[in-house]
Amino acid sequence: MIATAFNAPGFPPPEGYSSAVEIRQNQRTVFTTGQVGMRPNGSIPADPHAQIQLALDNFRALIDSMDLSFENAIKYTFYLTDIAHYELLKSIFGPVLASRRVPAAATMVVVEAFGLPELILEFDAVLAE
Repeated sequence: MIATAFNAPGFPPPEGYSSAVEIRQNQRTVFTTGQVGMRPNGSIPADPHAQIQLALDNFRALIDSMDLSFENAIKYTFYLTDIAHYELLKSIFGPVLASRRVPAAATMVVVEAFGLPELILEFDAVLAE
């Protein structure tokens, strides 16, 4: 996969993500469903930090099972039920996003609720190799 990051001309580069990512010669593209902080038994941590960390851990396990890594992620969309959790989200996902050679494109949206009211975060991703 050849990835190139682009940012809007005249604007400072975004911190930890790219405005756009172009992929050339990709042979495999993966679109994930929404990833959440839920344990295999269906329980959801009440603690926001634990729930966001679990969502990241679940995503890591999923992509590991597909022989992919965070380096393969080209786009994330994050959904939070409360903007107050944004800094926490950044503190947990920030190191992952910033560690990439080409930062992925990312969008964050605040939503009213999810199907399971205990959830505070859901995110999906597009990966390519």
